[in-house]
Amino acid sequence: MKNDCSVEIAAMRTAVLAFQAISLNGLRALIDELDTRALRIAGRNAEWDERFRQPWEALEEVYAVMVDRGMSMPDAALEPVITSAIDKLRAILCANETES
Repeated sequence: MKNDCSVEIAAMRTAVLAFQAISLNGLRALIDELDTRALRIAGRNAEWDERFRQPWEALEEVYAVMVDRGMSMPDAALEPVITSAIDKLRAILCANETES
């Protein structure tokens, strides 16, 4: 990623690393922040955009399921999906620590 993306990448990295409370509101806030910041740097690196979008979309899908089912907290089936997506996002964003 180019240096002009460093502020957005750093902010996304901070949000993902700080994410711990897996609640409906917490998940929505994280999804929104990541989406807003990703849109600001979209198109600068298509490969990075695609790698980022995959776990982000997994979080979106979990959120949609939780809303549809009226859940405020994920059930045992959704928790691993969230954990996997967060782990992938951490890896993507932390890998950019030296590149951004």
